[in-house]
Amino acid sequence: MSMIISIVHPDGIVMAADRARSRHIIAQDMNYLWALIQDKNLQKAVVDSHTNGDNLSFCYTNTEIKIQTFKNNIAVSSGGMWQTKGGSLNSHVDHFFNTHDFKTPREAAEALLEYIKTKHPNLKSGFHVCGYNPANGDTPPRPCMYFVNTLEYKLEAIGENGNTGIFQHAANNSMIEFSKALANNISGLTLQDMVEYAAFAIKSSAMYEKYVLSSNRIQGLDILVITPNKTEWVK
Repeated sequence: MSMIISIVHPDGIVMAADRARSRHIIAQDMNYLWALIQDKNLQKAVVDSHTNGDNLSFCYTNTEIKIQTFKNNIAVSSGGMWQTKGGSLNSHVDHFFNTHDFKTPREAAEALLEYIKTKHPNLKSGFHVCGYNPANGDTPPRPCMYFVNTLEYKLEAIGENGNTGIFQHAANNSMIEFSKALANNISGLTLQDMVEYAAFAIKSSAMYEKYVLSSNRIQGLDILVITPNKTEWVK
């Protein structure tokens, strides 16, 4: 499983994600894999049994970078490596953003929603789109974050027009109450606090998976900080 979290702070945006693929399916027959993606009943039967003869095998990997950065200081994260008929969706999203010039994160989020709806209508996922609105007269650039919901084909503004906010997709709900409490106090904390909280949220969820649920589905950690003029990976 996966966890991604995005925090909009007055001084910047923090995006964090684990690196584990939700479920990496290795298929000998790619036509069967495509049928599996499209057919919910077949998908449930295979996932529940975790086997289908020699045709499919399941494994967790620790190599999936879930945050992508693009032009104009815009970044996108999603919950994992989504398969489409043409392979991984990551390459499609990468090409889509690199062949279009979006001035604002909202413009990028709206276009991504329409792209998924038109080109990949069977994909049911969610994306965090983060960045800055350009300066407007005496108003400095403002950080913002949007949730592109391809389950219901709608756009949700989490942090916009100077508002702060925190949003997460998680493999488990162990951090929900912590995040709710933090969301009301973001402006009183520093950007470094937000970086530390993002790391804490993913690591704590991973430990909950490992020691309480006896699973090891959340692995790895990437943290990106976006400020008005740059994006920077936290080491």
